Amino acid sequence: MKETVVNAYGIEVRKWCASCDKKEVENDGTRTCKEMNLKVSQKFICPKWRLSYALQQAGRSGGSVRLKGTKETIIY
Repeated sequence: MKETVVNAYGIEVRKWCASCDKKEVENDGTRTCKEMNLKVSQKFICPKWRLSYALQQAGRSGGSVRLKGTKETIIY
């Protein structure tokens, strides 16, 4: 089951390493958790997960979000 959170602007974000503030992505695409100093997979979720600043701000600018495939606007 996918665990998600909703930011302050109503955008639902999947909770995993890819959305964490504590990740670093190397040039070869591998992820390192700055908190645990471990190489981790994209789907890894540690107990110290924290939403990244960029995703905290998603939905703030007044742009729109479109549904992949159909390009239907789902958030204005």
